[in-house]
Amino acid sequence: MQTVKGAIAEYFESVTKKKSKSSFKQERTYFKDLEHFCFKNKISLLIEITPKHIEDFQTWLLGKPKKPQTVNRQFTVYNHFFDKCIQWGWIDVSPSRFCKKLREIEPIRVLWNKSQYKLAVKLAKPRWFRNVLRFLRYSGIRPQEAGEIRMCDISLEEEFIRLFMPKVSEYRVIAINEKLRRIIFMQSRGKKKHDFLFLNDKGRKVTTHRINQKLKKLQKEHGITTETAYAFRHGYATNLCRKDVNLEKVRKALGHKKISTTLKYTHVDLEVLKEVSKIKY
Repeated sequence: MQTVKGAIAEYFESVTKKKSKSSFKQERTYFKDLEHFCFKNKISLLIEITPKHIEDFQTWLLGKPKKPQTVNRQFTVYNHFFDKCIQWGWIDVSPSRFCKKLREIEPIRVLWNKSQYKLAVKLAKPRWFRNVLRFLRYSGIRPQEAGEIRMCDISLEEEFIRLFMPKVSEYRVIAINEKLRRIIFMQSRGKKKHDFLFLNDKGRKVTTHRINQKLKKLQKEHGITTETAYAFRHGYATNLCRKDVNLEKVRKALGHKKISTTLKYTHVDLEVLKEVSKIKY
């Protein structure tokens, strides 16, 4: 009979090559929660985990406290883990099969406005940081995807960029517009085929953490919006919807598999709500 710790170790061994370092690290944190819960409830064997235990575990996570969005993300990973355990013959059915997805509270997005963006770009230093902000605004890609772009992924002749999505370990393609072309031209000087497009101060590939780190410093010094670099993606999607772009086209532009995911990025933002509240009736 397989132990909980043994099953988790085997699971990580099987997914190590398929996950990015950040995803792998995040999932490690998720399974520490599961291990702690099992230890607390004196559960050592995998087959001892019941649907009631999983229900209590979900409640325990919410009491940590954790947001429903975070708990749902964790359970997506746990469901995959239990499915693997069934494939390997350690359990017959998944103990999380009756676990319902928690209702998520969608936050009101405070998006970057034009004046904030212009000020940030004007004050942003060094050049790579300024160009990353511009690239995120005009492409709508994830900050993590921007950090993964290599020169060999860019085709200026055919006007596309092949993006690696670390979250799902897959590639997708976006089109190059004139603004992105200018940024690529500035960033590509002196770079070889397999060099990253965006390199930080130390000559390493740019990470989401580093972008947000520099952004927080800029915000603290000059009082710009406290939104992260990811807010550019929400702003890009919201702008497309304001211009009545077909939702299916928005989905493809953002690289989502499901239209339901795209809907989360296209909710009415706070600025629109403020405009609506001023309408006289």
